Amino acid sequence: QALPKKLWDRLGLVSILDTINRLSRIT
Repeated sequence: QALPKKLWDRLGLVSILDTINRLSRIT
């Protein structure tokens, strides 16, 4: 858990975008 905050923010953005893409594919 010693990753930089910027890296966590980027991972968060990627996860959010991935979730949106999955939802778009379902609908």
